[in-house]
Amino acid sequence: MKYERWLMASCLFVAFGAIAGALAFWIDPSGSLMGMDQLLKYFQTLPLADIFFQDYAWSGIALVMINGIPNFAASWLLLQKDAKGILLSLITGIILVLWIIAELLIMPLFPIHIIFLVIGIVQTALATLATRKLKKTLLIIKYQSVILFSNAQSRFCKYCRKS
Repeated sequence: MKYERWLMASCLFVAFGAIAGALAFWIDPSGSLMGMDQLLKYFQTLPLADIFFQDYAWSGIALVMINGIPNFAASWLLLQKDAKGILLSLITGIILVLWIIAELLIMPLFPIHIIFLVIGIVQTALATLATRKLKKTLLIIKYQSVILFSNAQSRFCKYCRKS
């Protein structure tokens, strides 16, 4: 349970950060609101740059779709105590780490990169730990159901032998 709370907190932090970043990009697509207007030149080497990287509007959409919504979904599933939330938070943590690495390959390093890279690594580690705990729980449940099934089967076989 302790991992799930921290996972939910990290997922919510990333989700709200993605929404805030996307809103800033949509309010001011030039990126000057966030001090990123001079960074558009780094994106011009990417494929389809003339379509997607003339401003930051598409980047805001990608931010919400790739980091915002999945992290909100993971938080919701964790709040509902659904095991799929652990798996989704693992996936979103990996995606966040890959997202930051991709940004670092394109543009210079900023402190926000380090912050979200650390959050992505921590989220991935917590989800991995929670997944291991979940696997142990599922193995115990599976083992208990096998015992119950074998006990029921042996009682049934005894009944069959009596008749």
